[in-house]
Amino acid sequence: MNNCLFEVVDQPIVIESIIKKVENRNAGAITTFIGTVREITGEKRTIYLEYQAYNQWLKKC
Repeated sequence: MNNCLFEVVDQPIVIESIIKKVENRNAGAITTFIGTVREITGEKRTIYLEYQAYNQWLKKC
């Protein structure tokens, strides 16, 4: 198994491939979370999300 604890990607994440990376016969469970964004918070509407990552500073896995 790879020792990297995280990875920055620029493509959609396929959850099944992530699960395969951490599967272990000795593990009791694997937990994943897939979230969504609410459209309205209070009286404010969510128009867009913006993410930033600086991949050049990360160790390549």
